[in-house]
Amino acid sequence: MSYFGYDPVEKQYKVLSVTWSKGSKEYQVLTLRIGEPSWRIIKCCRPHIYHPLHKGVCINSVLYYTCTITGLLEDSMIVCFDFKSEKYRFIEEDMGTFKKGDAVLHFVGVTQTNKIVLASSFSVPFDLFYYNMEKKTIIRLQIQ
Repeated sequence: MSYFGYDPVEKQYKVLSVTWSKGSKEYQVLTLRIGEPSWRIIKCCRPHIYHPLHKGVCINSVLYYTCTITGLLEDSMIVCFDFKSEKYRFIEEDMGTFKKGDAVLHFVGVTQTNKIVLASSFSVPFDLFYYNMEKKTIIRLQIQ
């Protein structure tokens, strides 16, 4: 999987690539600039499985996407990759809110107040989740 992002401080476009090969994962970053392009291998402190059907969203040079650790949907969490620092972090605070059996979370947008909006699919009732990036809080809205 590859993701495209922008570092506004250095004014550079970057590509994050995650490759799987025989059970192992490799994380690389490419900075797009004039000259010889080169991929750099970066560390991820926590191997994870990306949901390939759902795209992430890049906000203020940070990429957010959903993943699992074990491949089971109940282990869903949000991964954050900062294109500036080239470091990962994981949002797990109150992630029990997301553990909904067969529900798959995907990004649907961002509010004007910079809250990430996620929605469940294939679940009844239908859930919307609002993640406040500054306060690191999650609000769940359930629609019957």
